[in-house]
Amino acid sequence: MDNYDYDKVCKATAQLRIQHDIEAKAREGPRVDPGPRDSDMTVGEALLEIEDNMMSDKFWVDLGQGVLRARQALQGEEKDGQTKAAEYLKEVSDQILALDQMYFAGERKVIDQIRDLFEKE
Repeated sequence: MDNYDYDKVCKATAQLRIQHDIEAKAREGPRVDPGPRDSDMTVGEALLEIEDNMMSDKFWVDLGQGVLRARQALQGEEKDGQTKAAEYLKEVSDQILALDQMYFAGERKVIDQIRDLFEKE
């Protein structure tokens, strides 16, 4: 008999979901560059763009999952969602900082600005 517990099943399911997302993005092909923006991005748009950027490469998928969890937290209860999102974004920011700012320096700046917004409220 297989020896599975709830945590193992959740981890396996999460890995399958990540693999599915990667394959779906690969099938879609590259997104068309919309060109320069003439309006400010919403927090959701900024997080989605960062998430897409990080998850476009299999190597960075785990980093993108933190941004995805932050976006999902924001779709929930108002104040609690912002608190959770700020925590997830702090983890992502710390991970980027540990990379010696070689990658995602621009994304980290935006993430930190979003965190500041949530922490002020």
